[in-house]
Amino acid sequence: MSKIILAPGVTFEEDVHQYWYKGNQLSGVTRKVGESCGYKKITEDTQFILSEARDEGLLIHKAIEDWIKSDRKTWNTIHPAAVWVKNEIEKMKFKHIQAETLVSDFKTYASAIDIMTVSKKGLLSLYDIKRKFDRPYVTKQVSIYKYFIENCAKEGWEVEKIYCFGTKDMRLYELEYIGDKEVRKILYG
Repeated sequence: MSKIILAPGVTFEEDVHQYWYKGNQLSGVTRKVGESCGYKKITEDTQFILSEARDEGLLIHKAIEDWIKSDRKTWNTIHPAAVWVKNEIEKMKFKHIQAETLVSDFKTYASAIDIMTVSKKGLLSLYDIKRKFDRPYVTKQVSIYKYFIENCAKEGWEVEKIYCFGTKDMRLYELEYIGDKEVRKILYG
């Protein structure tokens, strides 16, 4: 199966972390999710503390992304959490897997799904990777991805399940979709 494109025309400039569609910059969804969870903007004092966790998370994401994009042939880390995610994926049964799949509403927001699988029945499952599992936050984030796929993508895909790999405690969490109304409230007020 070839790569599935859910947000045709949406691009991501990784070096500046910006999403674009037809010359218009789109916002990522994480700020809106954080606001809906009551999180305040990160200050300089907490930035240093968070940088180590961020760097570890980036290492895990990059290792898994490179492994999936190499058709599961290239592996370049011995980080225990990355190895655990890889091992969990190897246990799964799926027809297709891909990493960093862009999703969007094509007007205001875009984001990238860490991991997406397609079942033999043609249904999607979405997986986010988080160092620290925060159920309300990640549930809202991955619910937005499901909403974009089922309400904005052109192909009519259906999302069967949503999950989070919690790498700090090495657990796979199944999440419950929050519903279209709640997603629209988070994104559009």
